[in-house]
Amino acid sequence: MLGNIAYPQIVCLEPFVFREVDFPNILPGVSVYYNGDSGIDDKRVAGLLVGLEYKIDESYQEKYPNLKVVASATTGVDHIVLPNTVKLIKLESHEVKAVSATSEFAFGLLISLVRKIPFSIHNPDNREVLQGIQLQGKTLGIIGFGRLGQNMAQYAKAFLMNVITFDKADNRSKLYQLLNESDIISIHLPLSAETTGLIGLKEFQMMGKKPFVINTSRPPIISKEALLTAVKEEYIKGIAMDFQNYDCSKDIDQDLSSLPDDKVIFTPHIAGNTIESVKQAATIVINKLAHFISKKGIT
Repeated sequence: MLGNIAYPQIVCLEPFVFREVDFPNILPGVSVYYNGDSGIDDKRVAGLLVGLEYKIDESYQEKYPNLKVVASATTGVDHIVLPNTVKLIKLESHEVKAVSATSEFAFGLLISLVRKIPFSIHNPDNREVLQGIQLQGKTLGIIGFGRLGQNMAQYAKAFLMNVITFDKADNRSKLYQLLNESDIISIHLPLSAETTGLIGLKEFQMMGKKPFVINTSRPPIISKEALLTAVKEEYIKGIAMDFQNYDCSKDIDQDLSSLPDDKVIFTPHIAGNTIESVKQAATIVINKLAHFISKKGIT
């Protein structure tokens, strides 16, 4: 029993994320159902397993009135908005220290943007437009120097780049120096009230070298209006972002899609989507869920 729920059920909304998990071994005695399975009793659903495909809000608590816990195989949880009565389990950055998928993807975006690789596939004839830059000797500015930022620094040094960094605890003057001196800027910060709109029009205008910008963090860290202006006014040479929409949905943002194809890359939030990273993230969060359930009295 969990709280007042006899024979509680856990519903996995995203089978793709959790398909490699051995549920019977990790959650013995707990009924786990995949979304859409017959046998789900809404009043007995005590927990949800999610990734990034679903936005979890109050409507899920209305659907499942005895919902006690939501476990998300992600570090960012801005897609989940629930009252404090529902326990939220997520990944902490230190728990996925060995997962390099997102930082590898970010560096892939970096190379793809500065060498215009996606654009070249459909526009092979104009070699002048397709001319890129080499990385050796260039300066990479890394905004956010946690696990992902540190990985990016290692990759950049392998390409004989210079690296400068800014982290949340640093003085803002260090950020302004980074903006002025970087040939390429890569953002690796969590979205918060403090980081929302961190890069606005003023910051773009400080970018002395008209850098390429890579953002595999949440889009609102960069002001959308400022980004549109920065590309059109050529304050930056290009932008690559692992989202196609500022509301983090799958829909392609019409404002973003209006930007020149040779200056932008927008991918559908796939930076962390590798076989290894998904399996590891799912296993960690399921074990955390099992610990929570054992404390609440389920056997």
